[in-house]
Amino acid sequence: MKENRAKIGEILVEAGLIDEMQLVAALGEQKQWGGRLCSIIVNMGFADEESISAALGKQLKQKCISFDDIEIPPDILKRVSLETARKYNIIPVGLKNNVLIIAISDPLDLNLIDELSFRLGLMIKPVLAIDSSIKKAISRFYEGISNKNLPSKSKTSDKPEDLKMKASIAMPHLQFSEEMFHEKENGIATGIMAEALAEILIEKGLLTKEELLNKIRNKS
Repeated sequence: MKENRAKIGEILVEAGLIDEMQLVAALGEQKQWGGRLCSIIVNMGFADEESISAALGKQLKQKCISFDDIEIPPDILKRVSLETARKYNIIPVGLKNNVLIIAISDPLDLNLIDELSFRLGLMIKPVLAIDSSIKKAISRFYEGISNKNLPSKSKTSDKPEDLKMKASIAMPHLQFSEEMFHEKENGIATGIMAEALAEILIEKGLLTKEELLNKIRNKS
């Protein structure tokens, strides 16, 4: 893992996207909190996703996959569960000679590739894709939510009814009570806070929708 991390860092330094001090800071953040180095670098504001993907693509001699003009067959999607796709932020795009082709933002993460291969029982061929585009593709292909329907940040002028509708789009299987969209904490509707928290927990693989729904049913 250390060699892999160092290799990614060296690529980004050589590409002029970050300097040595920024790499040290990002590695320190990763050591303390975990996570993928590329995502940490983006979150720390050192470089953007597109630039990092371009640098990795140049090193790997491959272009980033665009999900705009492709369709992923259901039998391919079934190879990876929604839980696994969200947990690792990956999406299967094809199968060739019993090798599963998976879009991932960091194809150099050999430890992750090995873990996925063991977990899925298949050889894995990673292909490069931008992190945020994978998230949108997961919603689009697994949950039937097109990119244009993905919710944007709520405006303060939104009515409770509009907020409720947006919550149902973002979390189609969760139902928040009408009262939650009128109650507010620090000026923010508690229903929106609950929705955002649920999304974060599910995206990080700390919670599944099924577990959340069971908890809600037990409380109701």
